[in-house]
Amino acid sequence: MRIINIVDRLDRVNFGIWNAAIATVSELKKRHQADSEVWFPAASDEARREELNGARPRALQSLAAGEPDKLVREAGLNPENDIIVTHGCWQYPTRWGLAFKEKGFRWVAVPHGMLESWSLSQKRIRKWVYYHLMEKRLLLQADRIRAVGEPEFDTLKRSFGNQVLWIPNGVPSMAGGLNLEAKPGGRKFLFMARLHHKKGILPLVRAWLRSSLAGRKDFELYIAGPDDGELPALKELLARHPEAGNVRYLGGVYGDDKAALLEKCHFYTLPSFSEGFPTSVLEAMQRGLVPIITTGCNFPDVFKLSLGIEVTPEESTVLRGLEEAAALSDPAWADLAGRCHKLIESRYTHARLADEQYDLYHQLLSGNR
Repeated sequence: MRIINIVDRLDRVNFGIWNAAIATVSELKKRHQADSEVWFPAASDEARREELNGARPRALQSLAAGEPDKLVREAGLNPENDIIVTHGCWQYPTRWGLAFKEKGFRWVAVPHGMLESWSLSQKRIRKWVYYHLMEKRLLLQADRIRAVGEPEFDTLKRSFGNQVLWIPNGVPSMAGGLNLEAKPGGRKFLFMARLHHKKGILPLVRAWLRSSLAGRKDFELYIAGPDDGELPALKELLARHPEAGNVRYLGGVYGDDKAALLEKCHFYTLPSFSEGFPTSVLEAMQRGLVPIITTGCNFPDVFKLSLGIEVTPEESTVLRGLEEAAALSDPAWADLAGRCHKLIESRYTHARLADEQYDLYHQLLSGNR
C-alpha cells in the first residue's frame, strides 16, 4: 500500500495541517508496511526533511488540471494499491482528489476544520458561492470524508451523511512517562500556534495585561508561533504596556526546542474561534499542561471530563480563565496535569490512529481489487 498525502502548502504557517497529514507515517510503515508520500507545491517548501516523519516528498512544479495524468505515469501509481488522501479545502487538493478519483483511485478527503461554521463565515459570500457551486460537489465524490474532531464529525454528517468518519489527530506515545516534578517553579503559560486572528492571540494578551498575573515574576506567558498577520499588532500592544515584561514572544519553535518549551510550562492556552483538532493541545496535555481553551478547539472531552478551563475568544472570559488557573493549588494542578496525560496516552497516540487509518485504507482498496 502507498498513501499519497496531498497538502496545499508545506510552509511554516501551514505547519499544523501538513504535520497532522504525515504524523502517522512512521507507524503506518512499522506496523503495516505501508509507504507514504507527501505532495505539495514546490514554491511553498519550508519543511526540514526530518520533519516529514519518513514520508517521501514530491515537490509539484505545476498545479495545472492535467498534471495528475502525468504524475500517475511518473510515480507509477496503481489504483489497486495506492490511495489518495487530500488535506484541506478551497485549493487544488480537492480538485486533484476528484481527478484521481476519476482515474479509479480511492479518495479520502480531510477538511481539517475548514468547513466549520466560523471558518465558513470568513469571506462569507465568496466561500458560500464557491462551496455550493464547487467544493461540496467535489467532496460528494470522495469515498470517505475524515473528520479530525468529534464536533467536526457532527457538522460534516449533516452535509455528507455516511461518507463521514471520525479519526482524530494524535501524538507519538511519550517514552518514560510524565515527570511533573521536573517542571520549574512558578506558573508558566504557553500559546503555541500561528499568529492569526482566529487563534485569539490579541484577546489573550489583552486579558493577561488586565489580570493579576501581569508583570509578576512568578508568572510568565510564552507566545510561540510564526506570524500570520497579527505580529505587528502584538508588538505594538506589548510596547505600550510596561507590565508586559513577563510576556515573551519566541517566534516559531520546532523540534527539540518545542519539546523543551512544553516541558517547562504548566498551562496551554488557545482561545481560538475555530480549529479542526489542534495537535498542539494534544502535545501540551500529554506533557502535563492544563488546557485553557474554547469549544472552537473541537475537543469536548476536555470539558466533559473536567480536565481544563473553558473560555471564549473574548477578553473577559480569557481573563477569568487566567485568574482561575492562577488560583489553582499545586495539588489541584498536578491532579489535572496527570489526568490530561493519561487521556492522551490512552486514546490519541499515533500507533492507535495508524491502525484506524490502515483499516480504512485497506477496506477501500479491497473494493478496487
